Amino acid sequence: MQKISASKKRLAQSAISLVVLFSSVPPDWATDDGAKYARDLKAGQKQLWRRHPDRALTLLNAVLSKRPNDIAALLAKAGALSMLEKRDEALSLLNSILKQEPKNIDALALRSRVNFWNGLPVQAKADANQAVKINPRAAASYMARADLYQYAFRFRDAALDVEKAVKLEPENSDAWRKNAVICKHDRIGARTVEAFSKAISLAPDDTRNYDDLAQFYLDRGKYDKALPACKQALQIDPEDGFALMIRARLWLARKDQRAALQEADKAEAAIPWSGWPLYLKGDIYAAMLDDDQSIKEYTRAIGKQPNIMHFYVGRAMAYLERRDYHASIRDLTRAYELGNGDTYPLVIRAEAYEGLDNYEESLRDLNIVINSQPKEANHYIRRAIVFKHLNRIAEAERDFTRAVQIKPSEVTFEKRGGFYNELKAYDKAVADFNAALKIDPGTKMAQRGLSIAYEGLGRKDLAAKARARAQGEMEGLLDQYSRASDGFSRLKHSLEK
Repeated sequence: MQKISASKKRLAQSAISLVVLFSSVPPDWATDDGAKYARDLKAGQKQLWRRHPDRALTLLNAVLSKRPNDIAALLAKAGALSMLEKRDEALSLLNSILKQEPKNIDALALRSRVNFWNGLPVQAKADANQAVKINPRAAASYMARADLYQYAFRFRDAALDVEKAVKLEPENSDAWRKNAVICKHDRIGARTVEAFSKAISLAPDDTRNYDDLAQFYLDRGKYDKALPACKQALQIDPEDGFALMIRARLWLARKDQRAALQEADKAEAAIPWSGWPLYLKGDIYAAMLDDDQSIKEYTRAIGKQPNIMHFYVGRAMAYLERRDYHASIRDLTRAYELGNGDTYPLVIRAEAYEGLDNYEESLRDLNIVINSQPKEANHYIRRAIVFKHLNRIAEAERDFTRAVQIKPSEVTFEKRGGFYNELKAYDKAVADFNAALKIDPGTKMAQRGLSIAYEGLGRKDLAAKARARAQGEMEGLLDQYSRASDGFSRLKHSLEK
């Protein structure tokens, strides 16, 4: 079953990420008494960008008890509230700030993000554009708009705004980190590392730079490079829950689930406000084939932060493993509502509908997905399979062919070849499997498909040769044994409870 990629999880990794640096200090704070407030404000801001909003809020409330109208403290508090998912409170605070200072671009930038996550994209866009209009020379304005483009999967537009931000403020580490994130999406590895390195050089004590760099390496499977970045973050902040979670995923990648759980427990203790460590524990228990505990952890994550799409998707996939299709569909429906246009929950919900043999609903979901992502070959393959179940053969063939056109790989040719074998269009199947073998001469799936096609054509000599090259009998037995072992482990665990 398809799992959510680390790059999509999050974000999708850390609740709402702030790119605005709050640094203004009123002149009258130069007194001895004022210096204390300045220190407290700075400490609160530091806790905020280290992603300890609960601690930041305590410090900032103390500052505001003495200086209730201080804009820098109010902005920082709004940032903490948004990170804690208290978005209505954050919006109320930002609205009051903008009544006092209508041209405060930091407040507009933050309100833009909060509005978006509150499901108000029109207001979010208006705020971001207003910030750019007020100060077209400020990096924060373009970064806010870049965030909106990124959320809407308009990565080219996001890249253009981030490039403007970097040119306007080349010493802004947040702009460079955002630049790295966009380069990462565009799969420009060298530029991604270069941008992260620049961000680190400008802000060597900002743990977010190391966390995001470690996540980049983790996503690419470069575990030996991810670990040092985690260590650097934890040297700066031993309670960096996001670095601890990345380290847990490194253990998980090495299939040491117990060590991964220990790191996840540390992350949960370090950032008790966040549901992400619990979501991670859900993933770990899923890898341990403990669906019951996995569902409990995802449910705990939802209890902490009920407005995060990924938590519902995680639980839905656990329900899917248990073939509880109705529960899965409920969670995926909620995930889609929270996703602000992200169609990933519909990809999984289509699978759940297929489990109920409800191919019409599956087709509706896949139509929406393909309209959103018309250049993703796998979605066409999925829809082609649904069309086949609905006996809409011409449309199934069209979608298989579209997948081949978008991505002419051994997989797409094999899928279409298998479809032609089922139709007994053996000549077409032979052509597709041979095309797959030209791309990857070692693919045994194509050899197995060829053996079936040649049998259908009465070419038993060629069928025998294809079967011999496939050497698939023992592998098939091993695969069946592996699946049976997984099923036995689940049964044994259930019986022991």
